[in-house]
Amino acid sequence: MSVRANKDTFENEINEAGKLVIADFYSDSCVPCKRMSPLLAETEEENPEGIKLVKLNINFDGETAQKYNVRHLYSSRTEQKKQDLREL
Repeated sequence: MSVRANKDTFENEINEAGKLVIADFYSDSCVPCKRMSPLLAETEEENPEGIKLVKLNINFDGETAQKYNVRHLYSSRTEQKKQDLREL
């Protein structure tokens, strides 16, 4: 099940996951974000032992998005073991 994170919980959710994390940076007004959301949730549901979905609304936590160099929407990152693997 996906986790909605904020600036206070985001890094801990990633660092303590112990598995691949898809960090979903989104906005409620972003149409591509709304289209991707069910696909990301399905991916996590199909791989519960191997994938964790962490969602961060950039409208409320823009500083965290900037820290991870999110420059546009739609933006997701995959992370594992405290190390950025790939930007989608």
